[in-house]
Amino acid sequence: MSEDCQIYLPTEFQGPLPSEVEDETLGEMDYSKAMARVRACVEHRVQRVQEEAREASARLRELLRQPHARRRWMVRNSARYRSWFVCDRLLEHCSRIPWDSPREALELTQLALKMTEKLDPEQHGGGPIGDLKSSAVAQAGNCFRLMGRKKEAWNCLDLARRNAEAGSGDQLLAARILCLESLLLVDEGRVGEALRRFDQAQKMFSQAGDEAGVGKILALRGSLFLRCGDPAGAAWALRRAERHIDAAQHPHLDLRIRQDLVACSLASQDFLRADRQIFAAKARFGRLSEVERGRYASWFRSTLEKGLGAQEAEALRTRELAAGTPPFWS
Repeated sequence: MSEDCQIYLPTEFQGPLPSEVEDETLGEMDYSKAMARVRACVEHRVQRVQEEAREASARLRELLRQPHARRRWMVRNSARYRSWFVCDRLLEHCSRIPWDSPREALELTQLALKMTEKLDPEQHGGGPIGDLKSSAVAQAGNCFRLMGRKKEAWNCLDLARRNAEAGSGDQLLAARILCLESLLLVDEGRVGEALRRFDQAQKMFSQAGDEAGVGKILALRGSLFLRCGDPAGAAWALRRAERHIDAAQHPHLDLRIRQDLVACSLASQDFLRADRQIFAAKARFGRLSEVERGRYASWFRSTLEKGLGAQEAEALRTRELAAGTPPFWS
């Protein structure tokens, strides 16, 4: 064979064959398109969630304007209320209902539970929905506690705790359930057990960096010491609680601490200090709505609304204590 007719191949191939180039290019194009589709899907879902969050307060107002039977119908039949955020706002509203209206709070908590059954796990996630359900069951337990139905209260709190342990592992939810169990133990006179649960909850709030949670536990301790006849120990715990609370973000908790500090001064017959504390509380109390004011003891409300002094406040408080011990917190 002549040299012109011979074909020489290089010992090492210097580049891809045309078909391989085409395959690699197509692969890169498919990957880019897939990523773009995923990105668009995520952005769409984020927009939907943000829109739900923005509309949640308006949806809640729509619900609360209706009679209870109408609310149940709206939740059952309208997709507008199948929202994690509406349910969360509803539970937050329930927690602000005055302690002497537990039946109203229980109805709304049951409505929140119905709402959790309508939520889409693909959109909101099974874990967050499960945590919301546990929170609703725990709040129902607190409503039963305030109604004096302790057996139902324990059943709800036990169920809430078991569900929370099997859920997403939200430490703050577990701490809140511990708080509610502690309140029930106080009402049953089991103070030592309540304090141990307060210790556990405070540690969990502290580990999670929740300053307001730590402040609430200290406030609860202060209220418990006051209830047990130790105003000096109560005032110490309440002043520590004040340092953990942002009054602008948590006005109700801040004012509750101030109420108990006034009570400590009255119990110690320190009327000069009580007068100063009452004066400092008036401006904060005036910013609350009529419904929100119902969360505080009637002697404290009367003192601030009527401009009473410390000795008059002490007379009101003494009469209320003689009438019977109310449930511990709300």
